[in-house]
Amino acid sequence: MIYVSDLELLLILVVLSIGCCIVLLAVGLVGFLLYFKNRKRRMTMEKLSEKRMAQIEMLEKHDWWNATDAAIRLKIAYLPEKKWDGAIEDLINRTDIVGGLEQKRIIRFETDAGQFGGLINFEVVNHHDGDKVQSYMYWTWRNGPASGAKGTVFVASNGVITHFVRLYAEKFAIGGEVVDDSIGGFGAVGEDSLTTWIRELTEELHTELKIIKVVDLGPVRTDSGLGNMMPNVFFAIVDGEGLDLSADSPLLDRPEVESKYTLAPIAEYPQFLRETDSGYALQVAGRMQGHGFSVSLT
Repeated sequence: MIYVSDLELLLILVVLSIGCCIVLLAVGLVGFLLYFKNRKRRMTMEKLSEKRMAQIEMLEKHDWWNATDAAIRLKIAYLPEKKWDGAIEDLINRTDIVGGLEQKRIIRFETDAGQFGGLINFEVVNHHDGDKVQSYMYWTWRNGPASGAKGTVFVASNGVITHFVRLYAEKFAIGGEVVDDSIGGFGAVGEDSLTTWIRELTEELHTELKIIKVVDLGPVRTDSGLGNMMPNVFFAIVDGEGLDLSADSPLLDRPEVESKYTLAPIAEYPQFLRETDSGYALQVAGRMQGHGFSVSLT
Protein backbone atom coordinates (compact mmCIF):
# COMPACT_ATOMS: atom_id res chain seq x y z
CA MET A 1 0.00 0.00 0.00
CA ILE A 2 1.26 3.48 -0.92
CA TYR A 3 0.81 6.24 1.67
CA VAL A 4 0.65 9.88 0.65
CA SER A 5 1.39 12.60 3.13
CA ASP A 6 -0.81 15.66 3.46
CA LEU A 7 1.88 17.80 1.83
CA GLU A 8 2.22 15.46 -1.13
CA LEU A 9 -1.56 15.33 -1.52
CA LEU A 10 -1.66 19.09 -1.47
CA LEU A 11 1.03 19.29 -4.13
CA ILE A 12 -0.87 16.81 -6.31
CA LEU A 13 -4.04 18.83 -5.98
CA VAL A 14 -2.18 22.05 -6.86
CA VAL A 15 -0.62 20.44 -9.95
CA LEU A 16 -4.00 19.06 -11.07
CA SER A 17 -5.61 22.45 -10.51
CA ILE A 18 -2.93 24.20 -12.54
CA GLY A 19 -3.31 21.58 -15.29
CA CYS A 20 -7.08 22.04 -15.36
CA CYS A 21 -6.64 25.79 -15.56
CA ILE A 22 -4.22 25.46 -18.47
CA VAL A 23 -6.63 23.14 -20.31
CA LEU A 24 -9.55 25.50 -19.68
CA LEU A 25 -7.50 28.48 -20.83
CA ALA A 26 -6.44 26.61 -23.99
CA VAL A 27 -10.03 25.60 -24.76
CA GLY A 28 -11.19 29.14 -24.11
CA LEU A 29 -8.46 30.57 -26.36
CA VAL A 30 -9.31 28.16 -29.19
CA GLY A 31 -12.98 29.02 -28.80
CA PHE A 32 -12.20 32.73 -28.89
CA LEU A 33 -10.03 32.36 -31.98
CA LEU A 34 -12.73 30.37 -33.75
CA TYR A 35 -15.34 32.94 -32.75
CA PHE A 36 -13.12 35.80 -33.96
CA LYS A 37 -12.36 33.96 -37.20
CA ASN A 38 -16.05 33.29 -37.88
CA ARG A 39 -16.97 36.85 -36.89
CA LYS A 40 -14.29 38.22 -39.22
CA ARG A 41 -15.59 35.95 -42.00
CA ARG A 42 -19.16 37.19 -41.44
CA MET A 43 -18.00 40.80 -41.44
CA THR A 44 -16.01 40.14 -44.62
CA MET A 45 -18.86 38.38 -46.37
CA GLU A 46 -21.23 41.23 -45.55
CA LYS A 47 -19.34 43.28 -48.15
CA LEU A 48 -20.33 40.84 -50.90
CA SER A 49 -23.47 40.97 -53.00
CA GLU A 50 -26.38 38.63 -52.35
CA LYS A 51 -25.51 36.75 -55.54
CA ARG A 52 -21.90 36.17 -54.48
CA MET A 53 -23.04 35.15 -50.98
CA ALA A 54 -25.38 32.62 -52.59
CA GLN A 55 -22.48 31.31 -54.68
CA ILE A 56 -20.33 30.88 -51.58
CA GLU A 57 -23.15 28.99 -49.86
CA MET A 58 -23.32 26.64 -52.85
CA LEU A 59 -19.55 26.10 -52.67
CA GLU A 60 -19.90 25.26 -48.98
CA LYS A 61 -21.87 22.16 -49.98
CA HIS A 62 -18.58 20.69 -51.23
CA ASP A 63 -16.34 19.06 -48.62
CA TRP A 64 -13.25 20.07 -50.63
CA TRP A 65 -14.25 23.73 -50.37
CA ASN A 66 -14.71 23.56 -46.59
CA ALA A 67 -11.33 21.83 -46.24
CA THR A 68 -9.60 24.58 -48.25
CA ASP A 69 -7.50 27.08 -46.34
CA ALA A 70 -9.50 30.17 -45.34
CA ALA A 71 -7.09 32.52 -47.11
CA ILE A 72 -7.70 30.77 -50.45
CA ARG A 73 -11.47 30.72 -49.92
CA LEU A 74 -11.50 34.44 -49.17
CA LYS A 75 -9.30 35.13 -52.20
CA ILE A 76 -11.84 33.39 -54.42
CA ALA A 77 -14.81 35.02 -52.66
CA TYR A 78 -13.23 38.45 -53.21
CA LEU A 79 -12.80 37.99 -56.99
CA PRO A 80 -14.41 40.90 -58.91
CA GLU A 81 -18.14 40.38 -58.97
CA LYS A 82 -19.90 39.91 -62.31
CA LYS A 83 -16.57 39.52 -64.14
CA TRP A 84 -15.79 36.26 -62.31
CA ASP A 85 -19.31 34.88 -61.86
CA GLY A 86 -18.83 32.37 -64.70
CA ALA A 87 -15.67 30.88 -63.19
CA ILE A 88 -17.25 30.57 -59.74
CA GLU A 89 -20.40 28.96 -61.18
CA ASP A 90 -18.17 26.48 -62.99
CA LEU A 91 -16.38 25.71 -59.71
CA ILE A 92 -19.74 25.15 -58.01
CA ASN A 93 -20.80 22.70 -60.71
CA ARG A 94 -17.70 20.49 -60.46
CA THR A 95 -18.38 16.92 -59.40
CA ASP A 96 -16.50 15.86 -56.28
CA ILE A 97 -14.88 12.89 -58.04
CA VAL A 98 -13.54 13.42 -61.57
CA GLY A 99 -12.36 10.30 -63.37
CA GLY A 100 -11.42 8.55 -60.15
CA LEU A 101 -9.75 11.67 -58.71
CA GLU A 102 -11.47 12.67 -55.49
CA GLN A 103 -10.98 16.37 -54.84
CA LYS A 104 -9.95 16.98 -51.22
CA ARG A 105 -9.15 20.69 -51.13
CA ILE A 106 -7.82 23.60 -53.16
CA ILE A 107 -4.16 24.07 -52.25
CA ARG A 108 -3.34 26.97 -54.58
CA PHE A 109 -5.15 29.68 -56.48
CA GLU A 110 -3.21 32.16 -58.61
CA THR A 111 -4.70 34.91 -60.75
CA ASP A 112 -3.44 37.76 -62.90
CA ALA A 113 -5.03 40.40 -60.66
CA GLY A 114 -8.42 39.15 -61.84
CA GLN A 115 -7.88 40.36 -65.39
CA PHE A 116 -8.38 37.21 -67.46
CA GLY A 117 -8.39 34.06 -65.37
CA GLY A 118 -6.65 31.94 -62.79
CA LEU A 119 -4.90 28.68 -61.99
CA ILE A 120 -6.73 26.33 -59.59
CA ASN A 121 -4.65 23.59 -57.97
CA PHE A 122 -6.45 20.74 -56.17
CA GLU A 123 -5.14 18.10 -53.81
CA VAL A 124 -6.77 14.85 -54.91
CA VAL A 125 -6.87 11.18 -53.95
CA ASN A 126 -6.35 8.96 -56.99
CA HIS A 127 -8.61 5.95 -56.49
CA HIS A 128 -7.19 4.34 -59.64
CA ASP A 129 -3.66 4.39 -58.22
CA GLY A 130 -3.86 2.97 -54.72
CA ASP A 131 -5.49 6.08 -53.25
CA LYS A 132 -2.30 8.02 -53.85
CA VAL A 133 -2.48 11.71 -52.85
CA GLN A 134 -1.63 13.87 -55.85
CA SER A 135 -1.90 17.42 -57.15
CA TYR A 136 -4.00 18.33 -60.20
CA MET A 137 -4.52 21.79 -61.64
CA TYR A 138 -6.36 23.56 -64.44
CA TRP A 139 -6.79 27.05 -65.87
CA THR A 140 -10.13 28.80 -65.69
CA TRP A 141 -11.08 31.93 -67.57
CA ARG A 142 -12.90 34.51 -65.46
CA ASN A 143 -16.04 33.88 -67.56
CA GLY A 144 -15.78 30.16 -66.99
CA PRO A 145 -16.23 27.94 -70.05
CA ALA A 146 -17.97 30.73 -72.02
CA SER A 147 -14.65 32.50 -72.45
CA GLY A 148 -15.41 34.46 -75.60
CA ALA A 149 -15.70 34.10 -79.35
CA LYS A 150 -13.39 33.40 -82.30
CA GLY A 151 -13.93 32.95 -85.99
CA THR A 152 -13.04 33.33 -89.65
CA VAL A 153 -13.96 36.24 -91.88
CA PHE A 154 -14.58 35.94 -95.61
CA VAL A 155 -14.75 38.94 -97.94
CA ALA A 156 -17.23 39.17 -100.81
CA SER A 157 -17.40 41.43 -103.83
CA ASN A 158 -20.49 41.59 -106.02
CA GLY A 159 -21.98 38.57 -104.31
CA VAL A 160 -18.89 36.34 -104.70
CA ILE A 161 -16.39 35.46 -101.98
CA THR A 162 -13.00 36.64 -103.17
CA HIS A 163 -10.77 36.70 -100.07
CA PHE A 164 -10.44 35.50 -96.50
CA VAL A 165 -8.78 37.26 -93.58
CA ARG A 166 -5.43 35.99 -92.34
CA LEU A 167 -4.60 37.35 -88.92
CA TYR A 168 -1.04 37.27 -87.56
CA ALA A 169 -0.21 37.96 -83.92
CA GLU A 170 2.54 37.58 -81.37
CA LYS A 171 1.28 35.30 -78.60
CA PHE A 172 2.63 35.75 -75.07
CA ALA A 173 2.12 32.12 -74.04
CA ILE A 174 4.44 30.82 -76.76
CA GLY A 175 7.14 33.41 -76.24
CA GLY A 176 6.21 36.02 -78.82
CA GLU A 177 6.29 33.89 -81.96
CA VAL A 178 4.16 35.37 -84.74
CA VAL A 179 1.50 32.83 -85.66
CA ASP A 180 -1.85 32.50 -87.37
CA ASP A 181 -4.61 33.80 -85.14
CA SER A 182 -8.37 34.23 -85.50
CA ILE A 183 -10.62 37.25 -85.16
CA GLY A 184 -12.20 37.44 -81.71
CA GLY A 185 -11.51 37.78 -78.03
CA PHE A 186 -12.88 37.73 -74.50
CA GLY A 187 -16.50 38.47 -73.77
CA ALA A 188 -17.40 41.57 -71.78
CA VAL A 189 -19.63 41.36 -68.70
CA GLY A 190 -23.19 40.49 -69.70
CA GLU A 191 -22.25 40.03 -73.36
CA ASP A 192 -23.35 36.97 -75.33
CA SER A 193 -20.88 35.31 -77.69
CA LEU A 194 -22.46 36.65 -80.88
CA THR A 195 -22.31 40.23 -79.59
CA THR A 196 -18.70 39.63 -78.53
CA TRP A 197 -17.66 38.40 -81.94
CA ILE A 198 -19.38 41.13 -83.92
CA ARG A 199 -17.79 43.73 -81.63
CA GLU A 200 -14.34 42.18 -82.04
CA LEU A 201 -14.80 41.80 -85.78
CA THR A 202 -15.70 45.44 -86.33
CA GLU A 203 -12.96 46.66 -83.97
CA GLU A 204 -10.21 44.54 -85.47
CA LEU A 205 -10.90 45.03 -89.15
CA HIS A 206 -12.79 48.22 -89.90
CA THR A 207 -15.25 50.46 -88.08
CA GLU A 208 -17.45 50.75 -91.19
CA LEU A 209 -17.73 47.07 -92.05
CA LYS A 210 -20.86 45.95 -93.82
CA ILE A 211 -21.64 42.46 -92.54
CA ILE A 212 -23.53 40.34 -95.06
CA LYS A 213 -23.84 37.16 -93.04
CA VAL A 214 -22.81 35.79 -89.62
CA VAL A 215 -23.19 32.14 -88.61
CA ASP A 216 -22.79 30.81 -85.07
CA LEU A 217 -21.08 27.41 -85.32
CA GLY A 218 -21.41 26.64 -81.61
CA PRO A 219 -18.99 26.14 -78.72
CA VAL A 220 -15.73 24.19 -78.96
CA ARG A 221 -13.34 22.76 -76.38
CA THR A 222 -9.95 24.27 -77.11
CA ASP A 223 -7.84 22.12 -74.76
CA SER A 224 -9.77 20.13 -72.17
CA GLY A 225 -6.52 18.86 -70.66
CA LEU A 226 -5.45 22.39 -69.78
CA GLY A 227 -8.59 24.32 -68.91
CA ASN A 228 -12.34 24.72 -69.03
CA MET A 229 -12.49 27.22 -71.90
CA MET A 230 -15.21 26.61 -74.46
CA PRO A 231 -15.65 29.69 -76.68
CA ASN A 232 -18.12 29.87 -79.53
CA VAL A 233 -16.79 29.88 -83.09
CA PHE A 234 -18.28 31.80 -85.99
CA PHE A 235 -17.77 32.70 -89.59
CA ALA A 236 -18.84 35.89 -91.31
CA ILE A 237 -19.06 37.23 -94.81
CA VAL A 238 -18.40 40.95 -95.13
CA ASP A 239 -18.58 43.38 -98.01
CA GLY A 240 -15.12 44.07 -99.43
CA GLU A 241 -15.87 47.69 -100.19
CA GLY A 242 -13.54 49.90 -98.16
CA LEU A 243 -11.09 47.13 -97.28
CA ASP A 244 -7.56 47.34 -98.62
CA LEU A 245 -7.09 44.10 -100.55
CA SER A 246 -3.44 44.65 -101.40
CA ALA A 247 -1.56 45.54 -98.23
CA ASP A 248 -1.05 44.42 -94.66
CA SER A 249 -3.20 46.39 -92.25
CA PRO A 250 -2.62 47.05 -88.54
CA LEU A 251 -5.39 46.07 -86.17
CA LEU A 252 -7.25 48.83 -84.40
CA ASP A 253 -7.68 47.39 -80.90
CA ARG A 254 -4.53 45.42 -80.17
CA PRO A 255 -2.30 47.59 -77.99
CA GLU A 256 -1.04 44.60 -75.99
CA VAL A 257 0.52 42.56 -78.84
CA GLU A 258 1.86 43.14 -82.31
CA SER A 259 -0.84 42.07 -84.77
CA LYS A 260 -1.80 42.59 -88.36
CA TYR A 261 -4.05 41.07 -90.97
CA THR A 262 -3.88 40.37 -94.66
CA LEU A 263 -6.65 39.58 -97.09
CA ALA A 264 -5.65 36.41 -98.91
CA PRO A 265 -7.27 35.24 -102.17
CA ILE A 266 -9.94 32.62 -101.51
CA ALA A 267 -8.10 30.24 -103.86
CA GLU A 268 -5.41 29.96 -101.16
CA TYR A 269 -7.89 28.86 -98.47
CA PRO A 270 -7.46 25.07 -98.99
CA GLN A 271 -3.67 25.37 -98.77
CA PHE A 272 -4.03 27.59 -95.69
CA LEU A 273 -6.07 24.87 -93.96
CA ARG A 274 -3.48 22.24 -94.84
CA GLU A 275 -0.62 24.28 -93.41
CA THR A 276 -1.99 26.37 -90.53
CA ASP A 277 -1.57 25.40 -86.90
CA SER A 278 -4.43 27.67 -85.82
CA GLY A 279 -6.85 25.49 -83.87
CA TYR A 280 -9.68 27.99 -84.23
CA ALA A 281 -9.30 28.23 -88.02
CA LEU A 282 -9.40 24.44 -88.30
CA GLN A 283 -12.38 24.17 -85.95
CA VAL A 284 -14.29 26.74 -87.98
CA ALA A 285 -13.52 24.91 -91.23
CA GLY A 286 -14.57 21.57 -89.73
CA ARG A 287 -17.83 22.96 -88.35
CA MET A 288 -18.57 24.69 -91.65
CA GLN A 289 -18.11 21.40 -93.50
CA GLY A 290 -20.21 19.55 -90.93
CA HIS A 291 -23.06 22.05 -91.34
CA GLY A 292 -22.83 21.96 -95.12
CA PHE A 293 -21.47 25.48 -95.62
CA SER A 294 -19.05 26.24 -98.41
CA VAL A 295 -17.11 29.41 -99.13
CA SER A 296 -19.97 30.95 -101.07
CA LEU A 297 -23.00 33.05 -100.22
CA THR A 298 -25.30 30.03 -100.34
